[in-house]
Amino acid sequence: MFPAIRRAHPFTNGRSMRGFTLLELLVVIAIVAILAALAAPPFGRLIATSAVTGHVNDFIADSRYARSEALRRGTSVTMCRSTDPDAASPACATDNAAGWESGWIVFVDTDSNNSRGAGEQLLRVHARMGDSGGIRKVGTNNYNQLRYRATGWAIAANATLRFLPQGAGAQADMKQGRTVCISTLGRVRSLPSADAICNGS
Repeated sequence: MFPAIRRAHPFTNGRSMRGFTLLELLVVIAIVAILAALAAPPFGRLIATSAVTGHVNDFIADSRYARSEALRRGTSVTMCRSTDPDAASPACATDNAAGWESGWIVFVDTDSNNSRGAGEQLLRVHARMGDSGGIRKVGTNNYNQLRYRATGWAIAANATLRFLPQGAGAQADMKQGRTVCISTLGRVRSLPSADAICNGS
């Protein structure tokens, strides 16, 4: 008769297995919660800053598109703030109470009156931005619209818009925002921080 062969369990290596105790598990959970709480504010700021960047890129892209269409068509093309961009026939805003976060439209402004009339072709529509802290003009001039002549020049001399992050309130939040400058020549550019100064160039 052959002697019995004893085999060690491959996972125990001859020693008993041991798991986490309840106390150890609670300590790990507490550490994870603390780290998550510390990471939340920077992550929130990152999301807000990313949203602002997206809004600025959309605004600049559509304004450049409006300018290129004015040059190509040989007529005025207007980009205006709209309070009803999702309507079947969206129109330019007539008040000066809100900012561009309500949305905007780009259209062929045949009669160059900064208002979309019957028969004027709609080229682009940008919906309302729910994750915006506001897109505000600087100064007392009405910047509800940006019209480009057939020459590509802009009818909004030295306009300045502040793009703010959602929930903006403190001065520190301005650093997460952006400033968009529109020159008389129709050049549109962005500057870091929502409190930057446009020099008109």
